[in-house]
Amino acid sequence: MTVVFLDFFIIIYFIGGTVQIAAAVFSVGALDIALANLFASCGVRDISFGALAATMLRFLTFWMPIVAGYLAVQAIGARRLLNPNGKANATVEPKMG
Repeated sequence: MTVVFLDFFIIIYFIGGTVQIAAAVFSVGALDIALANLFASCGVRDISFGALAATMLRFLTFWMPIVAGYLAVQAIGARRLLNPNGKANATVEPKMG
C-alpha cells in the first residue's frame, strides 16, 4: 500500500489549476485525463484511483461552488437578493422619548 502525504495533494492541486488554465481551450475531458495521468506518474499505482482523484478535484473546484451558490440563492431567495428596496436595506431609527 502506498502512503500519500498531504503535501502531494497540495502540489497536485496547484499543478491541476495551472493545467486547467492551459487546457481551457480544449474539451472538458482534457484536464481530467491530464490530471489522472499526472497522478499515475506521481506514484498512484492504479489509474482508476488517479481518475477518481481527478474527478473529485474537478467536483470540489468547479461544481461544489456552483451547487453551494444555487442552494444559497434558494435559501435566501432571489427576489430578496435582487430587490434594492427590501427590508435588508432598511435603516432603524432610534426612538426618541
